[in-house]
Amino acid sequence: MPCYIWLADPAETSQADVLTAIKGLAEGVKLDVLAFSETMPFIEALPSERQRIVQVFVDHFEGRLDLPGLEAVLGD
Repeated sequence: MPCYIWLADPAETSQADVLTAIKGLAEGVKLDVLAFSETMPFIEALPSERQRIVQVFVDHFEGRLDLPGLEAVLGD
């Protein structure tokens, strides 16, 4: 999953790559089945600005933010 690749190594991919992957998903694919509880300690150790961006993606994956909202927050 591009989000985890970006989380692990931001030099490998960009947040734009994650957004492109999300936009490329077939309609009806549910992302709210992803569980981030196991990765939260890693996320919480990131620099604050990166944590903010990751939280925006998590909010989208967990159904709290739709795609237009995600794009707006990321400034795309």
